[in-house]
Amino acid sequence: MPSIYVAIPSPATLEQNTTKFLDAMKSGSREPQAPVFTQIAFEFVDLQLEALFHGPMRQIELTPFRKRMFDGLGSLVEKTTHGLIKTVVAKLSNDELKGLAPYVAERRIYLDGVPHVSWPLTQHFTTRFEALHEATMSGNRDNVDAQIEVMNEFIDVALDYMFSRPTSMIKLGFIARKGVDLGHSSIRSLSHTTVRKMATDLSLEENQRMSTYFYGLMKEGPDYKGG
Repeated sequence: MPSIYVAIPSPATLEQNTTKFLDAMKSGSREPQAPVFTQIAFEFVDLQLEALFHGPMRQIELTPFRKRMFDGLGSLVEKTTHGLIKTVVAKLSNDELKGLAPYVAERRIYLDGVPHVSWPLTQHFTTRFEALHEATMSGNRDNVDAQIEVMNEFIDVALDYMFSRPTSMIKLGFIARKGVDLGHSSIRSLSHTTVRKMATDLSLEENQRMSTYFYGLMKEGPDYKGG
């Protein structure tokens, strides 16, 4: 059975940098690749923010106060992740970056010949989400708690692929590791709180638009071979 992914079309610059990085790792190039990988990481994070934060926010009507709150959270996530990337990646040697090459390659899949940045979803999650989506589109308003749980799981999976998996492949000092863990934990907590505050006040129409948006991010792709 094909795997289900969150899949987002890859910008040309990200595709070019990904190809350059993977070719350099394969050939054993001596040219420092930390700057290239930094740009890959920046774009990867920004794509996730656009897909899982800014995109969903455009599906609902926001009061000026809530718009400021959500914009503030989005800015915090971007600044935190970019800062961590600069701190962790900037000094990595090519030998240290080699361990990240398989991770970078696994994030790229081709759908109808178009490169996408992707990460897989479990079959259990996909089944639950599809059932909730169907219920929401039929007008069910009794599943708000279940929807919040699923939306937060979307966030958790994205954060896993944004933070935990790539940084687990790098040898970090104690302070850098603590910084990564703290950034991950803070963003997760703030995002979960924001989702709960937001989802409980959505109208049925907004709820349906939100569900449709997330449903559109899920694509069938090749079997996933990673861990």
